[in-house]
Amino acid sequence: MDSSSSGRPDWRAFRALRAPERRSLAATAILLPASGLLLRLVGYRRLERMLARVVPLREGHPDGDRARASATSRMVAIGASRSPFPSTCLSRSLTLWLLLRAQRIESEVCLGVRRKGSALDAHAWVSHLGMPLNDGPDVDERFATVHPRPPRA
Repeated sequence: MDSSSSGRPDWRAFRALRAPERRSLAATAILLPASGLLLRLVGYRRLERMLARVVPLREGHPDGDRARASATSRMVAIGASRSPFPSTCLSRSLTLWLLLRAQRIESEVCLGVRRKGSALDAHAWVSHLGMPLNDGPDVDERFATVHPRPPRA
């Protein structure tokens, strides 16, 4: 999805996307700023519970879920990069998680922390069947997962 020299989106590239990708990109344009605002107003835990009630996860169709989940993740990344509103990894992850639930694709928002000098650095990503979608495969090596709680040894 390149921009023309005038800075406007390339509508030909948008129209060239498959219909599910166009829907994901359009939904991202709405959900991303809304999730950022709602995170500030109600907090993560309440927002996650509210969204889970609004879009309950129903039994899905496992065939092709990984490809659809990856395509949706790509559309959220493109939407975030094109949005005039700044977004955080948490608002992007909540947006992706909600879009996946709407497609009956099981996923979870993961929260992790790491020490960065004397400060604590936090990060959020979405995992599908144990594989990160919107971050590198080594994200759980870079961040100690605090949500969902890792199994006890």
